[in-house]
Parts: sequence; structure tokens; C-alpha cells
Amino acid sequence: MTKRPSLRDKISGPNAVPIEKLVARGDEASERVQLHFDDFLKLRIGDLEALRAQMTRDPDADAWRNFFTIVRDIRGSSALAGKLGISQFCISLETLLQERDPTDPRMSSAIATHIGALQIATQGKAGDELSQTLLAEQLSLAVNALPAMKRDFRATL
Repeated sequence: MTKRPSLRDKISGPNAVPIEKLVARGDEASERVQLHFDDFLKLRIGDLEALRAQMTRDPDADAWRNFFTIVRDIRGSSALAGKLGISQFCISLETLLQERDPTDPRMSSAIATHIGALQIATQGKAGDELSQTLLAEQLSLAVNALPAMKRDFRATL
């Protein structure tokens, strides 16, 4: 496996790249993510819905792990795209998946509610940043109301 050069390596030595150029590259990457984020999010929400249905029918570890991976992917991309509310929804959903009892009968509804919040955000109906933060807080309160995990079900997530 090839080691990626560190920032220090990139800005020093014979192949040095000016910091301004690296910042510009980062800005360009961020702009690309922002341009395509809504399409990306819609596709990933569709994947979450399909996996949620699968998890409900057969709660095998692979579906949960895949679901969790998509949530993390959305969270990382939303942070890069400057979509704070979506990132907060994902953080709440990650807590739900990692820390709450998967056998609780309300788990499926809690997951569906988080997916619904993501859908509302993609439709532009989640309001401004403050409204989205308030919604994320309500989602977190709902997660906190569920019982903690009884067994080490998510140790591999």
C-alpha cells in the first residue's frame, strides 16, 4: 500500500505545491460536492429506504452495517457540502444505530423518522439552519428516549 503524502510533504521539497494552490484545489472539490450533493443525497436516501425495508424483514448484521456505512457517507459529504442540518440528522441516526436496542419495537419508526427528516431537507422544506438544528435536537431527544442496547449487537458497525 502506498503511503499518501502528508501536507508537509506536499508543500516542501522538489515537488512542492504552493499552499494557495492546495487551498484552491480543496475549494474546487468542495464546489463539486455542493453542485452534486442533492442528487447524491436523493440516491443515498433511496438506498437507505431499501435497506430499512430489508432490515425490517431480516435484521441481519450486513444490512445494518451497510445502512450505517451509507449514513456515515452522507454525514461526511454533507459536512463537506456545508449542509449542517443534514449532518446533524446523520449524527442522531448514527447514535440510534450504535447505542440503542435494535430489538425495541420503536426502532424501525425511529429510523424511518430520520430518513423522513433527510427527505424533507432534500425537498427544501426543512427550513433554515436554525429550524434544521431544532429538528435535529428533537430527533436526538427521541433517540435518547429509547432504551440503550442490551447486547453488543453493533460492535462491528
